[in-house]
Amino acid sequence: MNQKLDFRLVNDRALQSIDSVLNSWLPGGKRQGSEYVVANPVRTDSRPGSFSINLNNGVWCDFATNDKGGDLIALVAYLDRTKNGEACKTLGQFLGIDSAIGAHDHTQPSTPPPPKLKPPSPDFEPVRPVPASALKSCPTSIRNLGKPSMYWDYLGEDGKEILLRVMRFDNATANGRPKVLICIQY
Repeated sequence: MNQKLDFRLVNDRALQSIDSVLNSWLPGGKRQGSEYVVANPVRTDSRPGSFSINLNNGVWCDFATNDKGGDLIALVAYLDRTKNGEACKTLGQFLGIDSAIGAHDHTQPSTPPPPKLKPPSPDFEPVRPVPASALKSCPTSIRNLGKPSMYWDYLGEDGKEILLRVMRFDNATANGRPKVLICIQY
């Protein structure tokens, strides 16, 4: 009798244990940022570089052959040369979980929801409209660059409030460039 498999549960748990999964099926790889890079054992691959697995979501690809998959079950199926259902069972056994649907209490999610984070409070509170005293102090030159050959003020809806000033310096030698544009936002 065929039983339905809980692919989502197995993938979620595999992602939670991605280091042990990858070290078991693909030993000798190394982390490079959010990727696990390793030589592909399925083909003649003398050094790592073209075969990588995303450590955040399990998506993998061999860029030399264009073999790819969307999760760790597909990776195990590819490496073991089997079908996804068999790979789901194998990975479930490796993780110590029953891969059958209904074998688990689904009243709790298979992965806890991420904690809700408050957005960071800004270091400053913008003042609108910009006070007239601040507009008078709007720079008309930049130290080390001198006075701009031109500048453009982008005004608010009232036609008076400066929201942004773009200055052009033609004779500047910053980084060896003949022209520098600088934007100042208010």
